[in-house]
Amino acid sequence: MNTACSNCGEKFEKEPGAYYGAMYVSYALMVGWFVICWGLDSFYIHSETINFLAFVIISILLFMPLTFRISRLLWLNFFIKFDKTKIISGNSLNNQQTNFVMNLIKSLTFLLIILAYSCTGSHSQNSTT
Repeated sequence: MNTACSNCGEKFEKEPGAYYGAMYVSYALMVGWFVICWGLDSFYIHSETINFLAFVIISILLFMPLTFRISRLLWLNFFIKFDKTKIISGNSLNNQQTNFVMNLIKSLTFLLIILAYSCTGSHSQNSTT
């Protein structure tokens, strides 16, 4: 992580251990994801428990880099407020960085859709006896 913002020069690390609270934010995000997956599975998908757990664990592992950054940003925004008078002109994310992040999000979403489709499978039990 950068030590200071490239747009406004704000220092991110206010004190040692300033981001311990981001762990709790990350935990809350993952609990929210689990609850959403559980609700969808319980009321609509009805997959087997092992498939459900495999999907949730793999999706959490795939989203871990994104969750790590989002939780730090959310925690940071509790203590540092946006001040548009501090913006240094000309310093912003370039198109290459923005495209990389967007492609990463699209790829993770595509992988999760494939994983969800493969985990649900066909659960109809046709007994011919």
